[in-house]
Amino acid sequence: VLLVVILSIWVASQLSFLEPKESHQESGIGATFWGQLKRPEVRLFFAICFLLQLSHGAYYTYFSIYLELLGYSKFAIGLLWSLGVFAEVLLFVGMHLWFASSSVNRIMLWALGFTVLRWLLIGMLADELIVLVFAQVLHALSFGAMHAAAIKYVHQSFRHQSQGRAQALYSSMGFGAGGAAGAYASGVLVSWYSYQEAFYFSAFVALLALLLTFIKTHLEPVKP
Repeated sequence: VLLVVILSIWVASQLSFLEPKESHQESGIGATFWGQLKRPEVRLFFAICFLLQLSHGAYYTYFSIYLELLGYSKFAIGLLWSLGVFAEVLLFVGMHLWFASSSVNRIMLWALGFTVLRWLLIGMLADELIVLVFAQVLHALSFGAMHAAAIKYVHQSFRHQSQGRAQALYSSMGFGAGGAAGAYASGVLVSWYSYQEAFYFSAFVALLALLLTFIKTHLEPVKP
């Protein structure tokens, strides 16, 4: 099934049905894309996306194992995963309202701040069910709000003809490189120390992303 899906994505990427007609006549598209990447705030954006997914490494790799060791049943663990997804979906439904009242940078700052809190709560108080429920609700911010803000940023910062490349770079830097590095780093930390230390490391990485977002915000004060 995965092979069919991946092949279908590849076939779709070879088609030009989403490409505007004038793009064939417009020169310098590639130069425009690479020119945008030279801007320091854009580079910081991709670094932030990498760090965000790096911070999710312990969660995606060891969350279920960690909770099972703490005595949670598989059914309870499944419900907690579902709660995170449900919270994320609810946020996506109303995300347009948040965009209407706040800037992309501000949304990123709020989301990353709560991401730091989420990993600290899971590392320190995962044995408390009520705390864990709250931490899972924060998935709406640590993943949902950040993903929506990232797509919005790409849409605002790149010309239409370059947005496909920009989104591909976002996916590869974040979910690809960041996710892989996060899984590896958390595996090393779990082997050397414990699951708690892996989530503390996640909180530290998310804090770095938060600091970079502050810097990015000051580099583009007039941009949403």
